[in-house]
Amino acid sequence: AGNQLSKSSTAIRKNIEWACNKKLWPELWDTTPRIFWYFYPSESVAGTEFEKKWVPEFLPRGAMKNHSEYGWDVEYTNGTLTALHFKSGVTIYFKTYGQKVVNLQTATIHMVTCDEEMGSEYVDDLAFLCDIA
Repeated sequence: AGNQLSKSSTAIRKNIEWACNKKLWPELWDTTPRIFWYFYPSESVAGTEFEKKWVPEFLPRGAMKNHSEYGWDVEYTNGTLTALHFKSGVTIYFKTYGQKVVNLQTATIHMVTCDEEMGSEYVDDLAFLCDIA
């Protein structure tokens, strides 16, 4: 697909909505979602996108930042963006294409989002983890 068509922005909005809108969950999953993965090409891209796009444009702000479902907190490990925890109970973990595929085979996840194209070696393992139709 072409650049600047809102693919990334749409994916971010979808992740936030699906992570927080509990009314949608029974239509989307048979179990309560807890873990989403959001892939970026690198840790630095993930951090920049989060600080410059997620926070100012899409994540709830002001009093809504503490809302019982849409409220959120961010987690950094050693200065690197690790996770976005929503008060709904869903956590979005930020992953990169630099991670070994074998290290991605150990989770139960409800949603995977890939910002930019991922290597084909990831597709089968990620599809197995989250019942992709």
